[in-house]
Amino acid sequence: DGWRLVRPVPGIGLPTTVQAVYAAQLDELPPGPRSLVRRASVAGRQFALEAVATLDGGCVDDVDALARRGIVHGPVSDPLLGRSFVFRHALLRDAGYASLARGERARLHVRMARWLEGRSEARADGLAAVTGRHYAAALESTPLLAVDVGDGLSRDEAADRAAHWFERAAEADLRLGANDSARALFARALELTPPTASLERGSRLLGLARATAFTSDSSFSQRAIGRM
Repeated sequence: DGWRLVRPVPGIGLPTTVQAVYAAQLDELPPGPRSLVRRASVAGRQFALEAVATLDGGCVDDVDALARRGIVHGPVSDPLLGRSFVFRHALLRDAGYASLARGERARLHVRMARWLEGRSEARADGLAAVTGRHYAAALESTPLLAVDVGDGLSRDEAADRAAHWFERAAEADLRLGANDSARALFARALELTPPTASLERGSRLLGLARATAFTSDSSFSQRAIGRM
């Protein structure tokens, strides 16, 4: 009793990486659950059940199928996102994300950002940074020759939305005393702000200076103000 090989070892194909093992698991899924994994991966390791229709057009049955196979765990109750599920392993999420073409990634990031913007105003500050990251990811994922980033949103509009949400997240962090995080978010907002947007650049530079004034690098604050 026990295991024995019925074919020569050289004739047995094995995945060459751990990620390939997870990709093979996803390939074995039925079409509906497999499509949901690929698209829900845009949200990150955790995805909100309410966002599934926005991202995938999938249904609750597909999520239940993934849970039965151990691909996702849940549901979990998230105070900002509502009822959510979590990929069993980060590499499962990564395998799904890697299977998306760049244009599809960009379009799904836009849809995710818009879904987050539709959450209640009471949740907006808590979701501001992740909303900005989705708009920024849409820009980064868009092929160079594409006219827009997806769903009719232009590159300039995506950059403007990302910068807006990064600035809002930075202001929220300043109010909480999270100065290092605020500084990084103001810097990201500035990277996405065109030189011609004088008012927005001035506001974000001042915010960057305010955040830096409370860190150990006080000289950075003076340099930021000098750039205004």
